[in-house]
Parts: sequence; C-alpha cells; structure tokens
Amino acid sequence: KATLISHCSESNPLIKKNYKNIAIILALAILALALIITNISIDPKESNISNDNTVQLKIGNSVGMMAPDFTAKLYNEDGSFTLSDYLGKKVIINFWATWCTPCIAELPQFDEFQKNHPEVKIVALHSNLVTDDVMKYLSNYDYEITFGIDETGEVIKSFGGSTMLPHTIVINENGVITYNSVDSITYEKLESLI
Repeated sequence: KATLISHCSESNPLIKKNYKNIAIILALAILALALIITNISIDPKESNISNDNTVQLKIGNSVGMMAPDFTAKLYNEDGSFTLSDYLGKKVIINFWATWCTPCIAELPQFDEFQKNHPEVKIVALHSNLVTDDVMKYLSNYDYEITFGIDETGEVIKSFGGSTMLPHTIVINENGVITYNSVDSITYEKLESLI
C-alpha cells in the first residue's frame, strides 16, 4: 500500500500539489498557534507593551533607547533641570568642563544654535571634576544656553560616558536618544542632528 500511495503521488501532479498545499496550511497553523501561545504567556509586567498597547522602549544610553531621567543643579538659573520636564521638546545635553579646550571652543556653537532654535532645549552640564570657578568663567560670556553641574558624575555615567569630553547627546520629543557621541561638534552638525 505504501508503495502504491507513493507511486500515485509521484505520478499524479494533483496529489503532489495537494500535499504541498496541506504542508503550507499546516505550517501556517503551527505558526499561528505558536504566536497565540506566546502572547498568552507574556506577563504584562515583564513586557514592553503598556496598557494602551504602545511599545515602551528600554531605558539606556544607546541611540534608539529612552534617555535616563535625571535632575541637575543649575549654575546660571535658579533651581534645577529635570530631563522629563522636557518631554515633547527636543533636548541637547552637552557635557563639558572649563579645563577642556574643545569643550570651550564649541560652547559658542551651542549658544548660537540655541538662539536660532528656541524650540530646542540645550543644557550644558559641567563635569564633576571642577578645577576652576565655573560661575566666574560663565560671567565672562552672555550665553543663552542653560548651564548645570553633574555633581556626582552619575548623569554622564547613565549616558555611557566617563571623563572623556566633550560629550553630546540629542534626545527627541519622545525622550528617545538619537545621537550620543564623544567628540567636538559644529553648528552644522547640530543642524543635521535636529
């Protein structure tokens, strides 16, 4: 019998086509079942899907991840800067220091960009390695950007940084990191990142 069925399926193209169709349908049914089982077994607390069915991105320091929230004490304004207060607005964070020559050189680029793009919030956070009087340094300039301090060094660490400066992060309106790099930056580069 097995030889007869095998022989019939080889000689009859309709039977061969039906086996192929049955195999495809069976594979799709198994795939659908696997998807159903997977969705049922996901613990909502452990998934990245919220109650309103939107995907919640992982918090981290890489491009495409949600930026970690932080609060930093300000130098040139009263109070503090909290990143989550700026959801809905693009934010540029620049880690700098008075002892960092490339940092000092790029501050005017950030300031010009801030003047031309008030819809973007720029905050320059001084390294926790303070060697000079930062307020005295800033008093020599009329910068419009916000200056704060990363008092413990934890903010730069949360963005994957260290003592290597300058370090710039761009965050979109949704709080997602779109740029994170240790290098000097120009006005033209800032334009291309926004």
